[in-house]
Amino acid sequence: PGMIGCFLSHLRIWKRVAAEKLPAVVVLEDDFVLFPDFKGRLKAVMAELPDDWDVVLLGAVGCVDPVRQPLLMRLYPLLAGGGRPSPGASRSVSERLFVPLKPAGTHAYLVSTRGAEKLASLCPKARYHVDLTAWALPELKLYAANEFLATQRFDGTTVSKEGAPLTERFFRWCWDITGLARMGKHGGVLNMTWAWKVALFAVPLPFFARRKRLIVEVGPATSFSIVLWVLSVVLRSWRLYGLAMLWNTICVAMVRWLSGTFEVAPVAFFLALSVPVLW
Repeated sequence: PGMIGCFLSHLRIWKRVAAEKLPAVVVLEDDFVLFPDFKGRLKAVMAELPDDWDVVLLGAVGCVDPVRQPLLMRLYPLLAGGGRPSPGASRSVSERLFVPLKPAGTHAYLVSTRGAEKLASLCPKARYHVDLTAWALPELKLYAANEFLATQRFDGTTVSKEGAPLTERFFRWCWDITGLARMGKHGGVLNMTWAWKVALFAVPLPFFARRKRLIVEVGPATSFSIVLWVLSVVLRSWRLYGLAMLWNTICVAMVRWLSGTFEVAPVAFFLALSVPVLW
């Protein structure tokens, strides 16, 4: 419900901006944190806006390095889709603006009339995380401020369930040994518990009177794969490796389908790495 409610809130804003023909609107979520001299720095960013701009991220997480992403970080757009090509040899388009590779987060951004019209038209229905859906649109002229003008609090989330996850206590080591925790921090996520609880997708549970669903979160989903990989090495089992890759394929396919970035090639690639070794 939180994920859908967040999407609908942004959708309402886009529709209002488009209807009232507002030239530029700053959108801030309830967990935003502004950096010093926000107003002055915003004016400086707006002075460099290209004519074709739709959205400028004033804060974001993910693959948002204005220079170059580390190799591990480049896996994120491969898995989730929606990566943005570089405008040239550098991602920078001016001193204070650049094109991010694969941003996430809607806690602080600037949207134009044209951008709001595109977003409202291309994202008319809430079905997934608003940032993974909206910022992946190839039609959207998306830029980001260099350096960011805002961040967000990571002490809670409105798009996943509340409470401390028991799974993190036992499986956090999976993120530490594989570098996933380091990737998150490099991408601007300061609280790994917050990232752990982000929902990937929901699985309907049969045999219940009410329509209940199991929420598959980022932490448990990735840890399950890592545990299978470790066991495949320890037990020298190709089938466990294949099972891990099959689970990854399912997760990649679901995330891409829900966010509107589904492509056959990457899903087929992961499937090809899993199916042959399962038999």
